[in-house]
Amino acid sequence: MTGNNPAPSPTELSVVKVLRPYKGFEYDYSRIGPPAVTVSGSYPIAFSDSINPNPVTPPGQTDPFAYDEQARQGVAGYDPHLTAMVPVPVGASVLIWLPCVPFNPNSLTTPDSFMYVWRIMWRFRNMGDFRRRGLPWSIGQEAYGASDSSSGVAEARVVIPAASESTIYVRREPSISETSFVFQHVHAEGIATRVVNATNSPLLGLPVQPGGSAPLAVSTVTLQQGIIDPLPPLHVAHMIQPPFIPIWTKAAGNELGIWCYKYLAQDAANAANLVPTNWDFQYDTATGLSALGADDAIFSRLFGAGSADGAGNANMGVYVGWGHTGI
Repeated sequence: MTGNNPAPSPTELSVVKVLRPYKGFEYDYSRIGPPAVTVSGSYPIAFSDSINPNPVTPPGQTDPFAYDEQARQGVAGYDPHLTAMVPVPVGASVLIWLPCVPFNPNSLTTPDSFMYVWRIMWRFRNMGDFRRRGLPWSIGQEAYGASDSSSGVAEARVVIPAASESTIYVRREPSISETSFVFQHVHAEGIATRVVNATNSPLLGLPVQPGGSAPLAVSTVTLQQGIIDPLPPLHVAHMIQPPFIPIWTKAAGNELGIWCYKYLAQDAANAANLVPTNWDFQYDTATGLSALGADDAIFSRLFGAGSADGAGNANMGVYVGWGHTGI
């Protein structure tokens, strides 16, 4: 038996949630100090909409259901650093809008040299989570599993398994005997969105506005608004969309997480393997802002503190909804 939150009607999508990193993530991933910090892109930035009652950690960073709000302490058997994820009805069709982040023209890095890779994560919850917080659940009991000894003391932990969205490659049937297995190769799935810029992304251009005039040499129509300021310095003016890539998938757990990594763009030099490259926000602890010339300045502007000419947008992020429509 599986318990879930009520799903939308077959012709509707749920209210769309806006998933964002926790406030101040740039400080932990790339800051000029003091002290200076640089983190590899192999450490992803997690996107969530959770409101965290834990006063020790920022909202959206850790699982609010691993913390007892009334007792003001962690729940026994739960890691206080259990990452926050979004409750979804298991088996539902899930629509995810992933953004393509524009390249920062103020950066000295070669355009199209790196890419953001998005990973969809799933997690099962148990009956205990449902009793305490009304979470969707699929595991019928709250049972203890392997202990956590990372602190130097073995601490009991309730079983909460996690999985990554995967892709199965099915090859042509091989010539083998009836007693042999046929293998399907399963891989964890990453969704790569190259950092878009004016030279490599002609599809970002907008139609010309009839009778248009300044401030642009050629005035264009508006496709979306409120996402990013349509004037420089943070992008080429007519290449302003970060277009969203819509993806339909099935909820493979009771909770959904979206993680973003940063890798060198795949080309002849590194096509065989993903090569991480460092996050570059150059967050200034004195001003609370990312540097205008940082590689990931627009990522910060869209999802975080923003750069010197504007703050982050609380309604901009990864958009997620679910229902029975779609695939």
